[in-house]
Amino acid sequence: PNFSNLFFFSINKTHSIGIGNEKFIELNGNIIEIGVKISLFDNFEKNKLNPIEHYSKSIGSIGSTSKIFSNKKNFHYWFGLNDNSSLSNDLIYNQEGIFAFPISITDETRNVVFEGISLFQIKSDQFVWVGNITHYNISQTNDIFDIFMTSNYIVSLSNHQLIASQLDFSSSTISQLQIF
Repeated sequence: PNFSNLFFFSINKTHSIGIGNEKFIELNGNIIEIGVKISLFDNFEKNKLNPIEHYSKSIGSIGSTSKIFSNKKNFHYWFGLNDNSSLSNDLIYNQEGIFAFPISITDETRNVVFEGISLFQIKSDQFVWVGNITHYNISQTNDIFDIFMTSNYIVSLSNHQLIASQLDFSSSTISQLQIF
């Protein structure tokens, strides 16, 4: 549904997350990519060949993109996380969790307004933005090349930094400790 470069990521037996560029088809037939679109799909038994889109969210404008389009390993999902940051025992059907992926977000004038990792929580079949993590530095390229979660910290690594970001679900904030 209005995607190009669509990638599916299974999060349990019945749900997938789709990430791609949202597209708009002009009257003359030209296709314009108008941002990054993330969607939650139900792919339960009879719908596996044609998953049903439950929820979607558009991010950015023309020119927004993600490194996930060239490397699917840039998508990270931690299942069963809730507001208490504890893992659920329901590993098969629980769809609440956190996912993160690299993104470059542009505004309407095609200027980059953010480059880094965006984190979202899946809650009640919707995406709740948790925060962004960036290693941006004007003097050097600092692409984030790996992230992982430990306890309630997201650790991100770039060629010049390691940042531990603490998640606070109650206020949707991320506190950061930089280690050079």
